[in-house]
Amino acid sequence: MAATEILFRLNQRSLMKVMALIQHTPVFLHARMYDAFDESAKEWTATMNQRFQGNPLKSRTGSLRRSLQYKISPGRSLKTGLNKLRLRIVSRGRVYALAQEHGHPGIVPRRAKYLTIPAKDNLTPAGVRKISATQAINQGAFPIGPKGARTFLVKRVGRGKDKGSLKFLFRLTKGPVILKPRLGFYQTWHLARPKQFKRYAMAMALALRDAKGISTRGR
Repeated sequence: MAATEILFRLNQRSLMKVMALIQHTPVFLHARMYDAFDESAKEWTATMNQRFQGNPLKSRTGSLRRSLQYKISPGRSLKTGLNKLRLRIVSRGRVYALAQEHGHPGIVPRRAKYLTIPAKDNLTPAGVRKISATQAINQGAFPIGPKGARTFLVKRVGRGKDKGSLKFLFRLTKGPVILKPRLGFYQTWHLARPKQFKRYAMAMALALRDAKGISTRGR
């Protein structure tokens, strides 16, 4: 009875193709993965910006929204392979960002008697504070409240019939103000992981295709 056997032999030409792919793929993979990182970070940024448009993040978070940024290093043109490619997403206002992300049991004044919370009249459409409490006081603002309590910082505005109208700039409180977790910095990124992994797999496939084209032309 004849023996059954499988004979596998490396073809030198095929081996050279494989070696060429291995040689060129890391270079192309850097650029493709850089683009994939960039798409993922832009998608995260867009989602976070949408989050800032609604309550409870709409007020007093304009500076926090602007502080969120990302950086990919090294640059796309520096094709060093994947071992040095990094995507870093940060907030420059780290302390306030952590409080918004994880919550805070009780925010109290540190160097002043009251916490100053910007009122609607003192916010831009994007939710950014227009002037600080110090600036408001320098412009003639003063505290008011029921029974002598200081609960608002206001300024007299208007002319003619409206002269003497009050513009509410800040709500004053001694605290503590409990801040609930609401930023979603990490959650937004983790929820997008399935889509990110598909994007990275596509980047690897495109890098192999790019490398295959180079190795074919190099024959």
